[in-house]
Amino acid sequence: MHGRFYGGWWQQIDSGWRSKITIDNEPVIEADFEGMHVAMLYAEEGLELTYDPYTLPGYKNKGFPQKLVRKLAKSLVLTAINAKEKKAAYKAFRAGFSVNHVGKRMTDEKMDILLEAVLERNPCLGDYLFSDQGIRLMRQDSEITSLIHNHFTKTGIPVLSVHDSYIVDCRHVGELRQVMLDASEEVTGRPLRMSYNIPGREEFEDVDEGVLKKHVHDLRWAVYENEQNACEGYVQRLLQFQKRTGRRISPCAENPV
Repeated sequence: MHGRFYGGWWQQIDSGWRSKITIDNEPVIEADFEGMHVAMLYAEEGLELTYDPYTLPGYKNKGFPQKLVRKLAKSLVLTAINAKEKKAAYKAFRAGFSVNHVGKRMTDEKMDILLEAVLERNPCLGDYLFSDQGIRLMRQDSEITSLIHNHFTKTGIPVLSVHDSYIVDCRHVGELRQVMLDASEEVTGRPLRMSYNIPGREEFEDVDEGVLKKHVHDLRWAVYENEQNACEGYVQRLLQFQKRTGRRISPCAENPV
């Protein structure tokens, strides 16, 4: 659908549950492209997206906290990029919120003001609003995903994709990072900004190596503790898999970092 890869059960659960997946008894890391469709449009203009495009210093509304402004701006921008014309975009924007949400009650005039602030922050997006870009961009992000799938399939390393994010076991996170950068550059002409989904981290918040290593350490200890209480069914399936494939899945419990 739209050129994207659908169907995996891991796409039907939230990020909290996805973080509990293990591959070969190793915890997983989920990495994603940040602001992907906006970043792709920046790349088409020969620009690199180096900041959060939805944080709007120029938007003055004392009644809205910054986090809410960001949520509204992100929803409005992506809706406007996907829509063919303004009226349909504004209608779709309001439809995306629950009855009591402030987004449901925003007037066209208020959305005009919000979009003006978005364009002040991201002037290169002006020509892409209300231009029905969604299907084209989804096709391009699926081409990036296809390159990532192909790389890991050839190397025999499982990778689970959720549209613009990718899950591998923690031993391959460095390889995933490089493959994501290479694949996005091949499709868009520029390597797109990516990061890791870590609890408590906000989108576009940098993750340094120390934070990533601590996150992996915590995940491995969680897997270690779960293994101590593994049910008999899991143990038997693991033993059958090892016998069938000739592979021994060494629990990270043997040497948690």
